[in-house]
Amino acid sequence: MSSPVSFKVFCSRYSLVESEPSSKAEYSTYLGNLELFSKAAVSSGVTSPPVKRVTVSLPPDVVDMLDSLSGLLQLSRSAFLSGFLSESLPMALNMAKAAHGAPEGDSSARSYRASSKGDIDELIKKLTSLGVQDDLFNGK
Repeated sequence: MSSPVSFKVFCSRYSLVESEPSSKAEYSTYLGNLELFSKAAVSSGVTSPPVKRVTVSLPPDVVDMLDSLSGLLQLSRSAFLSGFLSESLPMALNMAKAAHGAPEGDSSARSYRASSKGDIDELIKKLTSLGVQDDLFNGK
């Protein structure tokens, strides 16, 4: 991974005014996030083989946000998602198993479509009844 961009380049890239304190705060956040995700990528092994290529379909607004975030962190989409998912999927998997009562090692998968909204809502109710924070599902 390349080194962080300079403050001047950062401000230019994101149309920020160098003399504004908020620009310095955003740059500081960028540096912290870059370090955090770089460490996650290295510690989880996503920066070295073996890897498995997958195809994922995402709504355009999600791709835009992904590109913005991975660009700020100077990571590829793949590196960002690998690091992020390697940190969050184990917990999500354990919650889903608990909600469904799935036995350990069960690798069955379901594909959700718009017609499955009721199933997803029911799963969220089960998860929240197990003590999962409501703000996880409310976008707060």
